[in-house]
Amino acid sequence: MGEDLFQNGFRKMKYPSRLVRGIMLGAMTGGAAILVRSISDFNLHILANAILFIKLAAIIAAPLPENSR
Repeated sequence: MGEDLFQNGFRKMKYPSRLVRGIMLGAMTGGAAILVRSISDFNLHILANAILFIKLAAIIAAPLPENSR
């Protein structure tokens, strides 16, 4: 799951909009930080951290906006 999620995020990093690239960079960095922290601790057992990770994953997995140009 995580590999597909971050592959999708890296694909979106090539989108021409700086806003989309910035949001993807922030969401992927936050998600990676939570996953790294979860290796040595029970970080995702805390409900607030689990909800934050789910929201970040949803941002990364969301479809790209239509280009109106």
